[in-house]
Amino acid sequence: MKKIIIAFTACMMMLAVMTSCGVDMKDPKAVAKAYFQCIKDKDYKGVVQYMGLKPEEMEPESEKDSFILKYMEEAIENKGGVSSFELGEPTIDEERGTAEIMLKVIFGDGTETENPVNLEKDDNGDWIVK
Repeated sequence: MKKIIIAFTACMMMLAVMTSCGVDMKDPKAVAKAYFQCIKDKDYKGVVQYMGLKPEEMEPESEKDSFILKYMEEAIENKGGVSSFELGEPTIDEERGTAEIMLKVIFGDGTETENPVNLEKDDNGDWIVK
């Protein structure tokens, strides 16, 4: 029973954080923008939330998560941080519940990358980054 209460509380907190940011979780472009803004701001708890992880999967102090977050941070810092980013228009496949948005990142050292951001709908019909 205690685990259920903790899980429910964590879900409600996650929902409150996501909705308090004013992000329309029904808009894949808004979710992708908020997700990458969290990366730019080094808000890695926010990154995890936009990935739609369940409370029991959210262990930011775990060895695996720490490695991934440190790698991500080092890769960005080695390029002088993120100066800006631009998102293209989403390509949405309603039947499959997926979307892809091209993300262009401009780093502090002047280099640029362009990669797709893949999203999918969760059980609530909200978009999450995959």
